[in-house]
Amino acid sequence: MKFLLSLIVILVGCKNQSIEEATQGNSQTDSQLQFEKASQELRKFEIELVSLYMESLKTTEKTILKADSLLIKNEIEKDPIKLRIKRSISNSLHYLKAELFFKLGNYDKSILELNKLTYLGGDVAIALASNYSKLKRFDKARSYIDSIGKGYYLYNYMLGNYYENVGDKNEALKIYKAIKHDKSTKHYGYYELAVKRIEKLEKRFPELINEIYFPTRNPKFEFSFSDNETEE
Repeated sequence: MKFLLSLIVILVGCKNQSIEEATQGNSQTDSQLQFEKASQELRKFEIELVSLYMESLKTTEKTILKADSLLIKNEIEKDPIKLRIKRSISNSLHYLKAELFFKLGNYDKSILELNKLTYLGGDVAIALASNYSKLKRFDKARSYIDSIGKGYYLYNYMLGNYYENVGDKNEALKIYKAIKHDKSTKHYGYYELAVKRIEKLEKRFPELINEIYFPTRNPKFEFSFSDNETEE
């Protein structure tokens, strides 16, 4: 009798464990499925974002209006899958608008859009520096460049740009030459740009650039390539 009761307890325990494992398995599968669906939606949005960037080459103002419409749509989104990527979409559209306002020379508006992003470091900090440099607020521009830190891949090139903006050709040259001698960065597009800047700054009557490079967030764009002529 005792043996029979023990056997029943073991069987019931195994059954409960199996149910619990099955529930956990279903939960994990569910979560994975939702993640994959959200990833698919994000890829769809990136295709649309590339299209907006392409369109902006011809009709910048119209593209800004389209981005505004998409931001409104994103703000009232109710779909549980799309809600997972709501922040990413919002950040991408605000950054797109910031790029386009910069292109139009509306630097204050560009700054407003950048300040709506959830993270103000990295490329966003450089974009802010680009705008403040155009507004001749060089101290502010420098503070944003310094905020990204020396380890950031664009830091040195941006600093070289900054020194050109403030008219310090020698300091800019020093930085560009340091980039040229660092072969570990040769795969980045800015390496060739730095080499070109050296060539231009060493001319008898050099023309200094008057802006800091504004990094794009076009999903189709890569900054580690050799087509430096297109990049420039």
